[in-house]
Amino acid sequence: MISRKPAHFGWNASLLALILVAMRCLIGCGEDSLRMPRVPVSGRVTIDGQPLAEATVVFLKKGGLADPNADAPRGVTDQDGRYQLSTYAENDGAPQGEYLVGIITAPNTEGLVKRDDPLKGRYANPETSGLTFTVPAEGSDQANFDLQAVK
Repeated sequence: MISRKPAHFGWNASLLALILVAMRCLIGCGEDSLRMPRVPVSGRVTIDGQPLAEATVVFLKKGGLADPNADAPRGVTDQDGRYQLSTYAENDGAPQGEYLVGIITAPNTEGLVKRDDPLKGRYANPETSGLTFTVPAEGSDQANFDLQAVK
């Protein structure tokens, strides 16, 4: 009678699994590979035709509002009202798609001078602001919003 020992696959299978994991990491298992591709997005925010400085611009993906972990590209306006969106890193842009937009201003609490909120929260909620923007595949430098002051 010829007896055969069952093949021992434990060590070989472990080695194979380790090689596959290493290959996966080499071809892109880094953190960035799990993220949506981004394109550059920038624009300008004005209020009654004048630049709106120090405002936060937030983009929320249409249809993604139910996900509290959804990425929300955002940017802060400079003194000229210009901003660039950041999703995962500074100025890395936003994924392509349709967005609801919110714009928030906060009073300046530095020093003795306080700035009133010219928007009075009118555009703060992307769901009710009435502001939208579609990020095209090639990105955009025209994500502009001309807002009206709330009296």
